[in-house]
Amino acid sequence: MRFTFLVMLFAAMFLTLTGCSGGSSTTPNPPVGDETIAGTDRYYVRFNFDLDGNSTADFEDELAKRGLSANKDQIIQDMLKTLRMRYEYTSSGTVIGVMKISFSSGTPYGSTVSGSWGFCANSNQYNVYVLVNVGGSGSVGMNYMDDPTINPPPSGHNEYNERIENIAHPNATSIPLGSYIDRIGNAVAGVGFTTDLFVRVFASVTAHEMGHGLGLSHNSVSNNFIMDPATLINNPATDFTAANKNILQNNSLPGRNR
Repeated sequence: MRFTFLVMLFAAMFLTLTGCSGGSSTTPNPPVGDETIAGTDRYYVRFNFDLDGNSTADFEDELAKRGLSANKDQIIQDMLKTLRMRYEYTSSGTVIGVMKISFSSGTPYGSTVSGSWGFCANSNQYNVYVLVNVGGSGSVGMNYMDDPTINPPPSGHNEYNERIENIAHPNATSIPLGSYIDRIGNAVAGVGFTTDLFVRVFASVTAHEMGHGLGLSHNSVSNNFIMDPATLINNPATDFTAANKNILQNNSLPGRNR
């Protein structure tokens, strides 16, 4: 089957990792939007990142362009809930529990992250993932591939996701990592923008890019699964393949005090 303009493309990059340097910071109080759960692989999803330096978060710029600024808090809540469902449920609503994972729109309470934004071995207590505007056209997201053949896990272990923290952040590499929220918005607008579709496409894109950091590569054939190299905009993927689920279900959490 040949997809036309209804296809959005994903990308991954391979990194040779180095050690960490710099200080660290600890969150002293529970932030608004902390929905992370102890004992899970915790993600701080940064809706507040300003890559273009205009003093407004890139996510808020995209909402303003779509006339949705007044609905920001509800959209963030819906996005995090839908993202969580990509890892917890099939499209039919069956609980599969593929991974102990949780998300927050604020820095997880009482946790520490390296101040260097480096890819650190077992040092941070949460992961960071950002939404940014990059302009132009092309891939709707980018993340590094946590491949144990390139970045071996600690001695005696062979699991994915155990060697490094998952830091998808513009300052981590020369290429902005994360979900490109402006390109997602433009892709959805191309088929008829609705808030519901915007939320669902965001969730599929972000689940895909996070999947690379969790050890998942692209599927060899596109059948509308999350890790396919492309997916339909008007029918975004909701499920992982059985092989992907097997990796996620057997993933070891990389950080301390998760």
